[in-house]
Amino acid sequence: MRNETYKNTASPQAAFWRQELDATRVEAAAHELRAREFARLIGVLAGKVKDGFAAVFVTPLARWRRREALANELYSLDERMLKDIGLSRSEIPFIVSAKRVPTPHQDNSPARAA
Repeated sequence: MRNETYKNTASPQAAFWRQELDATRVEAAAHELRAREFARLIGVLAGKVKDGFAAVFVTPLARWRRREALANELYSLDERMLKDIGLSRSEIPFIVSAKRVPTPHQDNSPARAA
């Protein structure tokens, strides 16, 4: 109650209480800023952990599942269908394990005259 008594006067005690109130506000603002920054930091770290988890576990698992699905799809085709797309059954493991899907070979020979 003391600070209420001296709050609106010009006495030295009033100046002391105003300073205390200002210090309290500054401390509260500093506390709020620290809390916000800490929450932002935790969010950033959580994002990094999530990205690291995805890079280590989820992405390779998804790639493996896509390769397995591709292999199953290709193995389900008959010889005629494989020949139509330019593959033989013995090439399926290579195609599935390749990092990139191979592109058809381009004919680099000179153009034939008609």
